[in-house]
Amino acid sequence: MRGESKKRKLFSKIIGAYISIFMASFIGLTILLAFLYRNIYYENRNEDIEQTSIILSVVIEEYYEGSVSESLLSDSIIGIENTKRYKVALADSVGNIFMSSDDKEAIIGKKIDNKYLEKLKQGEIIDRNGPTNIFTNLNKEVYVAPVIRDNKFLGAILISESSMYFTKGMVTFLLKTSTMAVIIALIGALSFYLFTRRRIVKPIVEINRAYHKISQGDFTTRVEIQGLDEIAELGRAFNRTAEYMETLDNNSKEFISNVSHELRSPMTSIKGFIGGILDGIIPSDKQGHYLSLAYDEIDRLARLINDLLNLSTLESGNVELEITSFDIIKLIRDQVDYFQPLFARKRLNVEIIYDEKELYVVSDRDRVIQVLVNLIDNAIKYCNEEGIVKIEVKISRDKVFISIYNSGASISEDGLKHIWERFYKGDKSRTIKESTGLGLSIVRNIIKSLNEDIIVENKREGGVQFTFSIKRLQIRE
Repeated sequence: MRGESKKRKLFSKIIGAYISIFMASFIGLTILLAFLYRNIYYENRNEDIEQTSIILSVVIEEYYEGSVSESLLSDSIIGIENTKRYKVALADSVGNIFMSSDDKEAIIGKKIDNKYLEKLKQGEIIDRNGPTNIFTNLNKEVYVAPVIRDNKFLGAILISESSMYFTKGMVTFLLKTSTMAVIIALIGALSFYLFTRRRIVKPIVEINRAYHKISQGDFTTRVEIQGLDEIAELGRAFNRTAEYMETLDNNSKEFISNVSHELRSPMTSIKGFIGGILDGIIPSDKQGHYLSLAYDEIDRLARLINDLLNLSTLESGNVELEITSFDIIKLIRDQVDYFQPLFARKRLNVEIIYDEKELYVVSDRDRVIQVLVNLIDNAIKYCNEEGIVKIEVKISRDKVFISIYNSGASISEDGLKHIWERFYKGDKSRTIKESTGLGLSIVRNIIKSLNEDIIVENKREGGVQFTFSIKRLQIRE
């Protein structure tokens, strides 16, 4: 119901905007059409009146010559009124009206004002603004044309038309055009309704419905919106966000599950060892051994907690870096010396390859030590017995690249995709008990905080190699 309410609200706004635009356009179009109709009407009417006056002037000339009778002249002007709806009156040479097409208007005997009469005698045509004292209807416009033969003023033709006919014509014209415009607008409105419902309203309602599902914890919800417009792009962006949130949710659940498991395992062991001693189940001569095991579990638990705190700090972005310059070759040799007991335990062959005895880099020394410790420790854990651990340092322009390789099994394609994730330990059958599964995730976050790069790859000869970069110290000469 809430989605439908949103739909109606959005659709009402769209239709309201469309109606407002339509009404404004319709009113503007009506005014424009009225203006155009007025100009076209008067242009056509003036031309028709002019032609009518020319024809009628010929009849009047023949009337004065005696070849046309008065009754025939009267029939002519009456015929004009019946066919063209013009009121016609005839004036003599002194301006007196002597004949009219409408007997109802008592205009015979009236006289044209001298100001008009003088213009007519000069052969001037008076258009629309003729004498208003002739016809009784004030809403009429009067057209007056002189009748001149052999430079002699014989009289004048007065033609008028009631503005009522203009109004009726304009109303009829506007009704026809408005009806057509309304029909077109209705078709357009229906098309607009279907378009907005299918391409705008429906997708937004679908996105809104999916959003409410996600807000209730259903991160598997997706929207299906086709097209290349902004709405479709919004749908795709929503799906990408939903996928990201689903991944975060799954990672969060997996993280909690893994933390619970990693914490429960040592706690259960410690409780079992100490409980056995307290209950007297474990003989006194073996209590030292089980206390040593409990100590190892506590140590592993402490390392797990420290790693979790360290990773949390790195992922939050609140890492304070102490950038200094230091000799990376010496630092690597120091870390190799630190791990010598572990190398010896698995009888590993360790190689350090570099071209320069001293090579200074610029970075956070403690963070680089963390990276080296985790990568060397990882190499030792997954290296085969009597295998090879090789650390190689290369220089490329302003960067130093450090590679740490261990012989042994390669990592699966799926493993390469997930190797940086928290608690990921690769092949479950090769899981190292001492590993917390956080080391590589910590490494990646440290490298990221240092604005450096790190990659992992399987080598053709077998084994795995990690390579990360550090900024080289530029010495000015």
